[in-house]
Amino acid sequence: MNAHHVITICLVFASYFLNLTRVGCLILVLMDFCDIVLPLAKMLRYLERTFACDCAFVTFLVSWFLTRHVAFLLILYSTLFRFPVLRPGAFIPNSGEIVTKELYYAFNAALIALQVLMCIWFTAIVKVAWSVMRGKPAEDTRSDEELPDSSDDEADDKLDEKKRQ
Repeated sequence: MNAHHVITICLVFASYFLNLTRVGCLILVLMDFCDIVLPLAKMLRYLERTFACDCAFVTFLVSWFLTRHVAFLLILYSTLFRFPVLRPGAFIPNSGEIVTKELYYAFNAALIALQVLMCIWFTAIVKVAWSVMRGKPAEDTRSDEELPDSSDDEADDKLDEKKRQ
């Protein structure tokens, strides 16, 4: 699921194009902050440092909530409600103001779509945290490895048959 990458890149480009660079920079900062802590937790898990891994995961969970569901919603609120008040009728091409209603709605629709994706992921993260609190090991439900293809299995079976003959 790479939709969030496409949406984020489109938002950053649109923020530059629409002269909303502060919004684009904030999106990048908020999206990248959690991406530091999760790999740290994974490395600690691979090193079998369970207590440090649990602490890093809790830090990740809190930072995810604060950056992607509190701060990001403040950005969304600002672009939805404050932008029209601060820059009404901002279509003045000679001055660099080219925000039309269609672009305004498209930009906010992309922000809302990104928030919906983040809510879905947060639900999965909370499920993992809940299972860990119940004593089960944390498992990454995403696919990090390629699954064997059925055609590969068939080819291996045919190769084994030829070796036996």
